[in-house]
Amino acid sequence: IGLWQWDVRADRVVADERFARLYGVDPARAAKGAPIAEFIGGVHPDDRTALTQLITRVFETGEPFACEYRLLQPGDRIRHVLARGQVTFGDDGKAAHFGGATIDITDQRTAELALRESQSRYQSLFDSIDAGFCIIEMKFDETGAPIDYRFLEINPAFERQTGLSDAQGKWMLDIA
Repeated sequence: IGLWQWDVRADRVVADERFARLYGVDPARAAKGAPIAEFIGGVHPDDRTALTQLITRVFETGEPFACEYRLLQPGDRIRHVLARGQVTFGDDGKAAHFGGATIDITDQRTAELALRESQSRYQSLFDSIDAGFCIIEMKFDETGAPIDYRFLEINPAFERQTGLSDAQGKWMLDIA
């Protein structure tokens, strides 16, 4: 977690060492204050426009700031971050200070991507096998005897072989 405070009118961002390192700014310079452009320079080019547009909107509305974006790192690495903050306004109604925290969420995004890829491979395999296949959930009565089942997943071959279409999510007793 990196902390930052932007004096908007003086265009001076004061930040802690963690924040500075994430954005590729010298920590000593960040501790004294640096222009926002130095920090924005560390943002992935594909994310800069959306980030600056959101900041502009926050300055107009005063709504809480929350944004996920990517940061460029040495060695062509990328870090994913979640930044949250709040703007305060001066007596003239214009943005005066904007402070908050940035959290490195790279590990979570990497895990989510791996899970999506795994699910995609599973779904591709599940849908392409020629054998009819389904995954069901059993329903039991108070004595433990099975009384019904629901189709949780069904592959296309199962639908072709059984004639049951649109059965996913339904209980067998509702279908039969």
